[in-house]
Amino acid sequence: MKSRKERIDRLERNLKELKASVMGSSVEMARTVEELRKALIDIRSAVNEIENLFDVLNEITNRKDLEPVRAFISP
Repeated sequence: MKSRKERIDRLERNLKELKASVMGSSVEMARTVEELRKALIDIRSAVNEIENLFDVLNEITNRKDLEPVRAFISP
């Protein structure tokens, strides 16, 4: 049977490995959260650009201008 010191040493090694693993996971999660934040900002910017394009189109056209387009699109 292993001595008490050997068991304590093994337990300390295991705890150090666990700590390193948890720290690595924490760093990885922080990176993932940051990447998700950046992606969300990109998506919001894209949506705003699309909304702005429709706003501009709405301002520079009127219903009469859009009738030929509607006639072409819907049979």
